[in-house]
Amino acid sequence: MQDQCNSFDVCNASMCPLSKNIENCIWYPDETICVNQKYNKLDWIKNQRKYSKRSVEGYYTLDMLKHNCIITSGTKGLNSDELKSEEKKQFKKWFKNHPIKKELAEEEKQQRAKNCKKARTSKLKAENTL
Repeated sequence: MQDQCNSFDVCNASMCPLSKNIENCIWYPDETICVNQKYNKLDWIKNQRKYSKRSVEGYYTLDMLKHNCIITSGTKGLNSDELKSEEKKQFKKWFKNHPIKKELAEEEKQQRAKNCKKARTSKLKAENTL
């Protein structure tokens, strides 16, 4: 790995994109995230950054990090204190509780943009009348 990554000496990421066993790795939100700029655009690394800001409990697998769901401050990973035999149940439950984000239709995106613009304009008018 060292000869393939220019950030090897400064990066302590437990989930390295160059790792051969990355599918078997787990990651906790307080652990280091890959610092190599080449991999910043990977969805699962972006999600690691989101989880590190919002989640403090549990661990995440690569499949969980790749899952396109809404990440909130209440999002928790799998419980490491539970028995290994219960991990599959936890995993299924986690995916059930974190459905894939729905894509908005172009019309809906435009309507939301209009509503935001209208709200900003109203707020500015209200501030100017004070």
